[in-house]
Amino acid sequence: MDRREQSSTVHACPVLRCALVVLLAAACAAGCSPADADPDDAAGPGEECKLGVTLGTGDRERFTAVEEGDVAEIVLGFQGFRMLELALQVEGSPVDEVNVITHVSLSTGDELDQRDGRMPLIEVDGGHSVLEDFLIFINDVPAVSVIGSDATLEVIVRTDDCTGALSRTVELRDDDDCIDFDRVFDASVPDAGAVDMSLACE
Repeated sequence: MDRREQSSTVHACPVLRCALVVLLAAACAAGCSPADADPDDAAGPGEECKLGVTLGTGDRERFTAVEEGDVAEIVLGFQGFRMLELALQVEGSPVDEVNVITHVSLSTGDELDQRDGRMPLIEVDGGHSVLEDFLIFINDVPAVSVIGSDATLEVIVRTDDCTGALSRTVELRDDDDCIDFDRVFDASVPDAGAVDMSLACE
């Protein structure tokens, strides 16, 4: 099983939801979005260290920012997990690992929370880093409720001393009915991920 497909997704938690709202509000103070935070604004004693965070797709070589209202393709992994394959661009991090908290609000009224610890950052040219394979799992809601709905993705990135946040609303689609058989370490044994008769990705 791909370790990324083992990431835990839990039902909405009021405490976590409140924390997301507070941190997002703080990141957007003074009329700027979290992605617009200045990573060069070094924090002094007692001041908060701010991270610039951008949601996107791709990897360190081909990162493309996700804009408000963009379409996000739901991917079906070999183990049967439904997920969004995304990436994060992070500016101003003093370390090469971050913790990520994600809250998903669907237009159907469903909500999902996910925590990912010690996610590796890859430093690239331009003074920023990329978190590749930022996977958001959409498993606790029936597929019929997910596909075609809007999803607001609220993401908080944290180190011991720094915090950054963003919020994006995307349209969830499933235009490709294949299963990605590359998302496993050992594909020697058939798995239940093919029960819906989807085809292997070419």
